Amino acid sequence: MVEDKARVVDDAVGELLGLHPSSWTLVQYTTETILRLAQMGHVILVGRASSVIANRLPNAFHVRLVGRLEQRVRHTAEYYRMSEAEARQFVQEEDRRRQRYVRRYFDREIQDPLLYHLVINTSLVPFEDAARLIGEAVIRHFALRG
Repeated sequence: MVEDKARVVDDAVGELLGLHPSSWTLVQYTTETILRLAQMGHVILVGRASSVIANRLPNAFHVRLVGRLEQRVRHTAEYYRMSEAEARQFVQEEDRRRQRYVRRYFDREIQDPLLYHLVINTSLVPFEDAARLIGEAVIRHFALRG
């Protein structure tokens, strides 16, 4: 929480001095951009609360990928070429950052399954199968609606 208070002070000082816009302004711009892109369609939006922002759009399909921490740490260590300890710290901090962002700016919980049409556990479903499931679900979802 001390980190959040320091960020608020830095935001205010930076905005007053014209160094950068406040985090609230950046979130507003990001939200407007995500909404505009989602309304245009034919896009894949990842993160930044896009599942919350585009939640009521009829042309949106929301997917959440989850997996066991150990598997995510191993994958991150391999992908970014870092130690398992570094990868664990990275994954856990990213999880906390994402949860804080959605909670702080949108008053929602990122892990709420009701925000998504489909939740896939990548610890049990290989990535290639997950991609196939998502593609088939999207096609079926919009074929039934259209």
